[in-house]
Amino acid sequence: MGPDKSPGPDGITARFYQQHWDIVGEGVVTQIRKIFVEGHVPDEWLQCTVTLIPKIKEPDMPSQYRPISIGNVLYRLVMKIVATRLRRHLKGVISHEQNAFMKGRNIVENIIVVRETLQSFKQKNFKQPAFMLKVDVSKAFDKIEWDFLAKAMIYLNVPLNMVNLMLSCYRRAQVSLTINGKRDGFIIPTRGLRQGCPMSPYVFIMAMEMLSRLMSKTQREGNLKGIKLAHSSPVITHIMYADDLVIFGDAHRREIDTINSLLNHFGKASGLKMNPEKSTFWASRACDQAAVHRVMNNLQASVAEGEDKYLGAVIEGGRSGMKTGKMLLEKMRAKLNGWRAQMLSHAGRMVMIKSVLMSLPVYYMSMECVPKSIVKQMNSLMARFFWGKPAEGRYMAPIAWKTICQPVEEGGLDVRDLNIFGETLFMKLVWDVISNEEKLWVQICKSKYCPHIGFWKAKENSNCSKMWRNIIQRRVFFETNVHWCIGNGVDIKAVGQPWFSGWEQQGQVPLRNRKKVIADLYDFNASCWKMEELNAIFNPAQVIQILNSQTVPKRDGGLKDTMIWNQSKKGKYNVKEGYQLMYNQRRVQTTSAASDLWVAIQRWKIIPKVKIFLWRLISGALMLSNNVHRRISAVSPMCQRCGEENEFESHFFFFCHDSRAVWFASNLGLRTQDLSMNIVAAVRQCIGQMNGEEEKIFSYTLWEIWKARNDAVINQKRFDPIQIQRKVDSWGRFDLEGEEHILQLVKERVQDRYWYQHDGYQVILDGSWDMKNNSGSAFVIYKEGELLWIGYKNHTAMDPFHAEVKAVREAMEHLWKIGLQNQQIEIFSDCKNLVEAINENDIENLPSWRARQEVMEVIEVITQFGDKLQLKHVRREAIYQAHILANLARSTGRSFTGVPRYWHNDESQIELRISNRFFQKVQEAPP
Repeated sequence: MGPDKSPGPDGITARFYQQHWDIVGEGVVTQIRKIFVEGHVPDEWLQCTVTLIPKIKEPDMPSQYRPISIGNVLYRLVMKIVATRLRRHLKGVISHEQNAFMKGRNIVENIIVVRETLQSFKQKNFKQPAFMLKVDVSKAFDKIEWDFLAKAMIYLNVPLNMVNLMLSCYRRAQVSLTINGKRDGFIIPTRGLRQGCPMSPYVFIMAMEMLSRLMSKTQREGNLKGIKLAHSSPVITHIMYADDLVIFGDAHRREIDTINSLLNHFGKASGLKMNPEKSTFWASRACDQAAVHRVMNNLQASVAEGEDKYLGAVIEGGRSGMKTGKMLLEKMRAKLNGWRAQMLSHAGRMVMIKSVLMSLPVYYMSMECVPKSIVKQMNSLMARFFWGKPAEGRYMAPIAWKTICQPVEEGGLDVRDLNIFGETLFMKLVWDVISNEEKLWVQICKSKYCPHIGFWKAKENSNCSKMWRNIIQRRVFFETNVHWCIGNGVDIKAVGQPWFSGWEQQGQVPLRNRKKVIADLYDFNASCWKMEELNAIFNPAQVIQILNSQTVPKRDGGLKDTMIWNQSKKGKYNVKEGYQLMYNQRRVQTTSAASDLWVAIQRWKIIPKVKIFLWRLISGALMLSNNVHRRISAVSPMCQRCGEENEFESHFFFFCHDSRAVWFASNLGLRTQDLSMNIVAAVRQCIGQMNGEEEKIFSYTLWEIWKARNDAVINQKRFDPIQIQRKVDSWGRFDLEGEEHILQLVKERVQDRYWYQHDGYQVILDGSWDMKNNSGSAFVIYKEGELLWIGYKNHTAMDPFHAEVKAVREAMEHLWKIGLQNQQIEIFSDCKNLVEAINENDIENLPSWRARQEVMEVIEVITQFGDKLQLKHVRREAIYQAHILANLARSTGRSFTGVPRYWHNDESQIELRISNRFFQKVQEAPP
């Protein structure tokens, strides 16, 4: 929860609870537990303040404001807990037509479906008289009926106690308006959801799910035809993103009346009604004028004109990439117009560039390839802002923007290259086509553009949409970076998909072999490949590769075939690793001489603006007279202070008599007469033997010399070495005061209820791993806090997560071996990802794809134990004993399982004892 978000009526922010949790924590936890037991939230927690946020620049009507409710922190905490629990339930409840607020679904998918539909509507070979209606739901969050919400949640099998708790919060809420900064009176609402409540989005999509199921049922009964964009394409009737609804239908009167009846019926039941003023529709070429008028009159919608938008994106018209790019440019200019670069340091400008300007194009570049000419203009705007120059006119950039975009290791500031960044964002669509065939937009595109051949063989044609052309052109990026991880072998086609080492595109393959999957090539009874089938499809070299492969399909493995991205531990494409790979493929080795020095400076504990100043210094980007003279010959290169030599970096900062006086007065005792004339070499000489505190003094001294020089040149102030030294000393005091302030803010965390406070059997476990793939796993078994059994083992793992999985597996096997199947057991691990994956039976989102099979096996074993076994997540200090033993197994290569009275004779005789909070290793002699 954000510590400084707007407080509720009680005036307390989340920061208060976070900083004083040791005082208030126990009371808060007790009260919240009581709420979930009794189902009653205190009245004072339910009070909220409504703030009106304008939708437009100059609103003059109440409808042009968006009401945002600001509740108390404790109420938001309760709703956050409910939302977290409900989110897991919704995963298998919300239909695939709804893409909002659900993990694994993307807003871009809706936009692609709409664009592909409009593209088909314009084709001559699309014969169906069809329409696409974009429905605007009027005041969706404000008008939804609570009784309808209750019935919807019960229908979707939400636990009744959770439904009653939420309804109690809605019906007993007290809302006050903030007008001119003052709260006045209370309003008792009778419908609607709080905008800003963590629970509201999930409750709303459950309400919209009722409409989705109603339309799907009507379609199955044959009363709603929908549209098909190709012969093998799925039927589309509607798609949703929260309250943004798009309906697809046949333009005949019967279907239009059916859709109108469905919307009216849903509106009367839920309170959510269509807003005719903002609802628009598109018709296919096959629609005559009469059909268009039927849609207009019956559904009360207007014909879409011009460049209409859907979910903020341009959806109609040619050259959508250029239109999107121009829209991005305007957004970036609007942002920059409200900023004042001269009021920020270079470090502050860099923060704004990375956190704000670089995030602007993410949404649009995820669905569109923006032209390079637009990207070049965007780079120019960011460069001008960084150097503090106006958006128009000529200017002098000390360092090229391309250099600034390089990684720190190459002497840059690690700003993402927008060209590469845009490519890697768009690559997510290519990855979806390769690996997520169940997505609606993927099914539509494959049925339209490659219905009879695989994606890897698909070619561009004149009827392709611009998006599909871009996907085909970028397909080569994945050809050498993906492979199939074989599970049951039923999803991988034998031809046209990379599933073994040495795979390449096949030539002409007989039709009877094109539809065969890997499972058809394997004899499960004999546990071997069918040689006749392999020789009929592959050449001899490929057959040898398949026979040498270690992976074969498993009939009863229960594991699906999965496409793996080779560059990621999780096996799924992500933008970060895709960017790194593409950057490495395209980069030209231009590492600067100061790159290693810049890497070292990055580790210094100094403020960011001084770090950026040092980067400018060693990169030759300071506007010293000599540097300016190289670009503008009319400017004198002589030193502004002494006038004796050219004002280059080493001279001004180390050799000029004013600067030498500063260094002489400093605590570093630096003598500059022996330093190199090259600034990079001179800085290396200076910091060679310095410790952390001396590095701070050195950097702040350079900074103050630079500031004093600018004051002297611009404001005609006196260059005073003594005053400069005083300012450097004040920087040191500032660091100490800042550190003391941070120490005061850091409070001791509330002691957890550790495993040794529980009844029954407890198992703590951990895994250890190093870069050589050596790993160790360990478990310690306790019975009601008394040490009972230990085990540690050395083995090989591919990554840290894999080592954690092996630790759980070893512990489970040992628990089964010593006969604890029917006992109450709690297992504790510090690997949160593993605990969540096992508890939620989610093997599709593991941090490491290499551990998928073993996680499946662990889940099967846990299922055999039943409800008496629980796997829980704790912090590292709670499993400190297992952590020590795992490190011991990894580092020594030894393994041991038994009653831990003593260790092996060649090791120290140690026993691991329990302390109240942490665990310690205590040496003691044998009896």
